[in-house]
Amino acid sequence: TSMFIGKALQHAQPDIDRALMEQNQRDIKDARELMDWFREADVDGSRTISMEEFKRFVHDDYIKAKLHLRGIHINDARVFYEMLHIVSEGDEVDFRTCVTACLRMRGAATSLDLHCLIFETKRLSRRLEALHHDLIGRMRELMAEARRPRRRGRDGRRSCFEVPPRPRRPCGPKVGAGE
Repeated sequence: TSMFIGKALQHAQPDIDRALMEQNQRDIKDARELMDWFREADVDGSRTISMEEFKRFVHDDYIKAKLHLRGIHINDARVFYEMLHIVSEGDEVDFRTCVTACLRMRGAATSLDLHCLIFETKRLSRRLEALHHDLIGRMRELMAEARRPRRRGRDGRRSCFEVPPRPRRPCGPKVGAGE
């Protein structure tokens, strides 16, 4: 039985390789078509896509049908564009970012995709928590510094020179003294 399975896997290998090659060719073709579509959507010729251009693009019934055929479902254009804008460096989103995001949006999210998101969220949460604690500590230091008495200059304004703390004298009789 194991020999049969081994032979079947050997014969299936070229099919797997061919399927991977065909998928890669489809991805390249889809990327080129998407790039052409985004160039057409770029009404102002900026070589980037604005929010308005993107909305017009994804709400076009012909484009929407083409995207759906490729497994790309953009249900909320504004949210999708804002996600792209976050990773983009300018005021608008460049074509390559749009194409890459659309290609990555194909199909359903895998378990690995979700675990990567969970991991990244936890990592960012820890960084934010550390920054929060650091900020609280710095604010306390600033507040303590602001409460310290300052020496006044000749003009009556507070000076940047600190007044040395006065030694405190106890008020009233000392407890336990003289007994």
